[in-house]
Amino acid sequence: MTTREWIIWDASTAAARTDIVAAVEAFESIGTPAGNDAARWLRVDALANDGSTRTWLLLAEGRVEGYVALCAGQVDLAATDVAALGLPPGRPRLPAILLAWIARHRQSSVSGKELIDIAYGIAQRVSRQIGAVAFALDPGDDAVAEIWRAEPYGFRTASRGKRLWLPISPEA
Repeated sequence: MTTREWIIWDASTAAARTDIVAAVEAFESIGTPAGNDAARWLRVDALANDGSTRTWLLLAEGRVEGYVALCAGQVDLAATDVAALGLPPGRPRLPAILLAWIARHRQSSVSGKELIDIAYGIAQRVSRQIGAVAFALDPGDDAVAEIWRAEPYGFRTASRGKRLWLPISPEA
């Protein structure tokens, strides 16, 4: 059985763990434009963005199997969505936890669903501290948006723009 662990990727981890630095530098995502962008962001920009975006790495046997990066954001919701969340009317722009980046290694067996589930769980915990009501992401294009809207993900379309969202339900 492979041991897997989630690690926060920040300057202190980079300074203390040269093995993780090497794993990040070797990360290869799926060979699509979005995958290439995600791999480049992890290797080049993730540490520089720490503080405004928090990155979690899934490590197994010395390799980054996948990662998620989250930050604070907002989502514009229709009045019916606001009401369904049990919130007072007249406030369509609401706080959200934004999935800024997500990617898996091109040879990993980890699924996108598993990565989303981890990111959503983090969003649930964080939302209790900062008051976010939605988990959101910005799909790269219409084809990617369709994937996120379909099962097993079920993201909804925001009232403005292309942002997609899910309600953050309280932790069980």
